[in-house]
Amino acid sequence: MPRYDSAISRFIRLQALNKLANMLNTIYQAQKMELSHFKNNQLIYLGGIRVNNMLKFMTFLFVVTLIVSGCNTKKEEDLFNFKGSHVGDNSAVINIVSQLKGATYSKDFELKTTEEPYGIILNYDWSDSEMNYKKTSIYNATFLFALIENLDWVTFNFDNQPYKITRESLQNWYGENLNELENESKTEKLIQRHLEDDSKINQLFN
Repeated sequence: MPRYDSAISRFIRLQALNKLANMLNTIYQAQKMELSHFKNNQLIYLGGIRVNNMLKFMTFLFVVTLIVSGCNTKKEEDLFNFKGSHVGDNSAVINIVSQLKGATYSKDFELKTTEEPYGIILNYDWSDSEMNYKKTSIYNATFLFALIENLDWVTFNFDNQPYKITRESLQNWYGENLNELENESKTEKLIQRHLEDDSKINQLFN
């Protein structure tokens, strides 16, 4: 149970930090509008609070959240502690997803376990991310298939841009049985070696 609670807390903190950053950016843009478009001591108010005061408050709140998040976050577990997990194991899935690339932008996920083939749908708010869709999908799918033994497919939704990868197609692409991957180092090397070729990446999604 402690492992499950820790994973949920980390997942919620990542989402909260992302939303707070978006709010701070919105207020910052409003502050710039005040400086460039309003003269003669006219003020902008949001919810009854002057924008520049709100900006100071949100900056303070953002810093406090970062400090609290840092204090409460333990060292991440080795992902391969979850090797042999199953799609229906919420605790394991949360732990894995919260440590994959783009976890900060993760909104939620769905487990499809009613009937085979079993799958996972991962939904992201990717508007502020500069990471490549396809490379992120390959990276995350590789770890998911290596760790969750009965996972047959995974779909990544990046702002309504879905990328579906099946275990069979990814193993054929690598020429490797992903169940045989036993540690993070070997998995990382396998992924990076194949992500160097953009044409090969495109082949997977054609």
